Amino acid sequence: MLEMRSAYFSCKTCTFSIQVDPVDDQIAEPTLCSSCNTTHSFELIHNRSLSADKQLIKLQVTPG
Repeated sequence: MLEMRSAYFSCKTCTFSIQVDPVDDQIAEPTLCSSCNTTHSFELIHNRSLSADKQLIKLQVTPG
């Protein structure tokens, strides 16, 4: 399971870039570009974003 540490977004209209850190384990995609004022124009750039590989192991011991 991959856990996003920070996400890197780029505006498809003007190529303005922004890095977003998670808040409460959630990353909110920017909705307004502060450079060209276009709404909903951001796309996630995967190779510039930071993530961590996270594994969960559950062990159960039988009573007795």
